[in-house]
Amino acid sequence: MKPARIEHQFDYPYTWDQVAYGDWARTQLQTRLDEWLPTLFGYHLLKLGGLSCELVSEQCNIQHQVCVDKHNPMRNLTAAHYALPFIQKSFDVCLLAHQLDYSEDPHRLLREVDRVMIDNGCLILSGVNPASFLGVKN
Repeated sequence: MKPARIEHQFDYPYTWDQVAYGDWARTQLQTRLDEWLPTLFGYHLLKLGGLSCELVSEQCNIQHQVCVDKHNPMRNLTAAHYALPFIQKSFDVCLLAHQLDYSEDPHRLLREVDRVMIDNGCLILSGVNPASFLGVKN
C-alpha cells in the first residue's frame, strides 16, 4: 500500500485571507457549523489549525475550547500538529478545517487526533482540493 504522504508541499494557509475565495468558504463552513454546534456536548473541544481557530464556536455547549496552531494569533497554544501536548482521550470534539488538505502526512495527523479524542467523540472535517480553483490563491 502506498503511503498518503504528499511529496509536493503546498503553502499552508494560516488565515482565511490566504485561501482563494476565503470569505465565501468560511461563510459556507460557518453556516453548516452553526447548525451542528448546538447539538454537540462534552467537556473539551479542540480546534486544530489556524483556519479552525478563526471559526466561531460560541453556540457550542462545550465551554472549554482550545485552539492549536503555530502562526495564527488567535491560538491558545503553540504546538506541532503531529505531537499534541495532551493526554490520551481528552477531547470530546475535534475540528479540523482544511488540515488534511495541506498536511504532509494525513494518516499521521489522523492518528494523533484519534489519540487525543475520546471514544465515540465527534470529528468535524472540512476540506478542499488544494490544486483546484478554490484551493489555489490567485
